[in-house]
Amino acid sequence: TVDTFASEMLGLILAQFRAAHVDIRIEVIAGSGVVSLSKREANVALRFVPLTHQDVAVRRVGTVAFGLYAAPGY
Repeated sequence: TVDTFASEMLGLILAQFRAAHVDIRIEVIAGSGVVSLSKREANVALRFVPLTHQDVAVRRVGTVAFGLYAAPGY
């Protein structure tokens, strides 16, 4: 997933998940690069871009709103 989502939201969600599922090991790789699920570089990927290939299962897990903000003089 992207850095901002990992640092701002995923930590709390995964802490709760980890408390409920102590036998599952979680490693988060945050960055702008894309890992390949079909090459087993990851088991789950949270992406903010459309998927370009169809050899993996895809499910929307939420939506994210974006906004642009600036001072009136900008």
